[in-house]
Amino acid sequence: MTLNDENNFVNKIIKMTDEKIGELDLQVNLVSKAPTTDVLFFSKKELLDEKLRLWLKKNIIASLKKLQVSEGLDKKFYISNYSHELTKPDYIAKLEVESDEDLKDKSNKLLTSLTHNSPDFLDKKASFQVIKLSDDQNSLHIIYYRGVKVSSIQKKHAKKMPAVRDRDQLIIQDSDVIEFGGSIELFLQNSSMYILNPRTLEYTFNYDDHIKNKETKIYSQLLI
Repeated sequence: MTLNDENNFVNKIIKMTDEKIGELDLQVNLVSKAPTTDVLFFSKKELLDEKLRLWLKKNIIASLKKLQVSEGLDKKFYISNYSHELTKPDYIAKLEVESDEDLKDKSNKLLTSLTHNSPDFLDKKASFQVIKLSDDQNSLHIIYYRGVKVSSIQKKHAKKMPAVRDRDQLIIQDSDVIEFGGSIELFLQNSSMYILNPRTLEYTFNYDDHIKNKETKIYSQLLI
């Protein structure tokens, strides 16, 4: 099913009423990379209060709508096959995970890590967020290359100290900060990746190494 199919989950949520949006399930995970382990990723599920949950759902849907391009009276997603050599303005790059065993393995391990909290996960090591929107039958995973802003009070040699207003005085902001929302960088649906920011793909899955290995292999074959 293509992204522009009216029965595609992405198209369905874009057209949802506020009531239906509220019924969507939302799961938020902070993730760190664990390249020296077999699992590759450590993850931690985060609890969000209801106001933040609803805001984040609406923000994601609004961001998806912005990815559509007007075509006459309609709006649609412009899709092109992913190429590390070229990105097209207004186009979403599509990459089929099943066509690449290495990427498939890493993608599966990332999704597996989201099913439980890793005892080895550390907030300060978090490098990206994975947000899952789902209903009873469909799901969508959105990746943001964004970690945790650790409070300066925890840093030994902090050169700046953020403060927040508490009634009539300013106090040190002693809690870590996690930002949500913004432009969508990459999302996964079924066995397809849709890429808006190639760096997020390359960093999350070490895909630049994969490209270099492919190029080295091709070059070696040319020398034979």
